[in-house]
Amino acid sequence: MRIVQIIDSLEVGGAERMAINFANALSNEINFSGLVATRKEGDLKSKIENNVNYFFLNRKSTVDINAVFRLKAYCKKNDVEILQPHSSSYFIAILVKVLYPKIQIIWHDHNGLSQFLSSQKWVLLKISSFFSKVLLR
Repeated sequence: MRIVQIIDSLEVGGAERMAINFANALSNEINFSGLVATRKEGDLKSKIENNVNYFFLNRKSTVDINAVFRLKAYCKKNDVEILQPHSSSYFIAILVKVLYPKIQIIWHDHNGLSQFLSSQKWVLLKISSFFSKVLLR
């Protein structure tokens, strides 16, 4: 199995820590464990273990087409099978999936308050679920 965790930044936070913990734990269990920080590096970068393949995407905006193509190229180069975006990183993962259909996406709610999401966010999640596995609880 070849999995990449995607997170917006590596600043100190719960979702960021979870992404790193997943990448570190999987690196000893599967063929390839990667971690992609899309927007910003931070203090948690030092917590990434040496056997995790780390890539900083340096995404400049919400719809940074160049970043989408760089992430797709990273996935192809490393034969990535699954993307696991954390928090709002699911949007870039969906764009990669559109360009690279063989990749699978697993996304889950970190907040645990999915029943309180606005109707707009629910619509986005429902549309995204056509491209991914969305786990809300």
